[in-house]
Amino acid sequence: VSLLDDVMANVSDLVLARNDLARRIRDAGDDLSLRAPFERLSAILDGVREAVTRMRMQRIEHLYAGLPRLVRDLAAELGKR
Repeated sequence: VSLLDDVMANVSDLVLARNDLARRIRDAGDDLSLRAPFERLSAILDGVREAVTRMRMQRIEHLYAGLPRLVRDLAAELGKR
């Protein structure tokens, strides 16, 4: 499991916790003093989730772009074809 998968799992857990907190706030009478901090937390979490999703959507070719040159240089260094 990659680090990015771990981060995505944690973000998913945060979303579930936020949803549970929203339900509890609503059940407790929608305390107005909690609304602004909760909305700020929600906005931050949405930004983090979007950033992680964008990272996961990176093209795989960027990861392997330098591999042919690495193999070619290593082969030359070792006297291989």
